[in-house]
Amino acid sequence: MKKNTKFYLLTILLTLFFTYGLLVVGDYFYHLYQYSKMRPTNDILTERKKNEDRKYLTELKNKGFNNIILPWFFDEYPEMSKKLIKDIVPVSAQPNDNVYYCNEGYGMIRFKTDRAGFRNNDNIWDRVNSEENILFIGDSFTQGACVEENETIPSYFKDKNPINLGLDGNMPYVYAVLSKLYVPKIKPKYVIQIFHLNDDNDEGRIFKKNLNIKNLDQRYFKENSFEPSEEILSIINKTNEYVDQNLIRVPGVRDNLLSRGMRYLSLPTIRYNLNELTRSINYKLPYSTTLSIDTLKNVCNENNCTPIFLYIPVSKYWEDNKPLEKYYIKYLNEYFEKTNVQYLDISEEIFEMGKSAFAPKGKHLSPEGYKFVATQIKNMINKIEKKN
Repeated sequence: MKKNTKFYLLTILLTLFFTYGLLVVGDYFYHLYQYSKMRPTNDILTERKKNEDRKYLTELKNKGFNNIILPWFFDEYPEMSKKLIKDIVPVSAQPNDNVYYCNEGYGMIRFKTDRAGFRNNDNIWDRVNSEENILFIGDSFTQGACVEENETIPSYFKDKNPINLGLDGNMPYVYAVLSKLYVPKIKPKYVIQIFHLNDDNDEGRIFKKNLNIKNLDQRYFKENSFEPSEEILSIINKTNEYVDQNLIRVPGVRDNLLSRGMRYLSLPTIRYNLNELTRSINYKLPYSTTLSIDTLKNVCNENNCTPIFLYIPVSKYWEDNKPLEKYYIKYLNEYFEKTNVQYLDISEEIFEMGKSAFAPKGKHLSPEGYKFVATQIKNMINKIEKKN
């Protein structure tokens, strides 16, 4: 009897191990299949990293340019956050620093961050109390990846005082914190919040800590200033040290075969696609998205500003079909209607421009694409002002 029990247990264990092994192998080949569908763009990306980015970064580092420290690091690297974060989390990059950013066909973009840690000409902060301000909140598309400063969306609003609070990798929880921090302090006439498909998740919960802090602005800023407090600067500086020691990689250099193989042990491709399928069957807007919309609407009601929301679609010339995008756009627009806020859906119009709207070596917009988005925002503002 005992022998039979041991035999059955061994059989079950071997079956489970064999099944798991098949799933790991299947996950790997499923990844290869998905990769092959986007082979042309992946080849461009690999070639760009190897032959362009590596050279650019070497030159810029020798000239004193640094890696930009972004808020998403605190969500992506929990081990680092446990060491550095108690309750308050930075939502800006390092201030007054020469940083390198990205290359998608127009050379490696570099700039100097302003006193607040964003991509602006620093003198915009001196004009806050004397000019009509327009605030931009979002991720890399708002920041202006990967084009020059005079080709970003905010750069087309020189008739006002445009303040760009966009940073690469930002997520809706960060948008909510930015609204709470900067709208009451700047009191803009308009606030533009830009969504993209990578906002269709509930990531970034660590930033909710900020929303629970009383008098957040008093801890986040130096007194009577837009500069981050010593507490925030300390966290950013320690993050910079951690990134230098643990995270910076040379573009175009691949992990060894063992490291690459280990990635598939958790079945990432299968889990991702199952999650996409499950969400498409019973789709709901992520709480983080609705929170960011509600937060901006409420702070604008309290500070007499007009929020305008818009969505920038995924480049079909660069990324594979994203089945959930149509749901995100549909439910976003319905929520905008429900909450009675101004919004723009430019998905169809921007694709009418064809490839010229998108970067040749990456997923972001081209200078022409960013200009088109800025024009659509201007047109909406003109309509609003004519009504008033």
